[in-house]
Amino acid sequence: MDAPKSQVLVGNGHSLVVEGLVQELEVSVQGHTLKILVYILPISGADLVLGAAWLATPGPHIADYNIFTLKFYKDHKFVTLHGEHPQLPTQAQFHQLW
Repeated sequence: MDAPKSQVLVGNGHSLVVEGLVQELEVSVQGHTLKILVYILPISGADLVLGAAWLATPGPHIADYNIFTLKFYKDHKFVTLHGEHPQLPTQAQFHQLW
């Protein structure tokens, strides 16, 4: 579906032009089916980015950034989504310094 030519501010501070809009995209996230509004943006490296606009859709929620979880109430039960833990760089070995 066509979207009005608008821009979206992304995490790195840049703005991107919206290329399209999907009103109700049904996605499965960690075994839970969600219907979400999706803005099509010219990005790579991820299949889907759940941004601030999406965070308003499940209603009240609890985010724990220490253990990368997001909890909200859906279909009469609590849903917990688990984020990926960042991979920290490993210590360089002596032979890698050459």
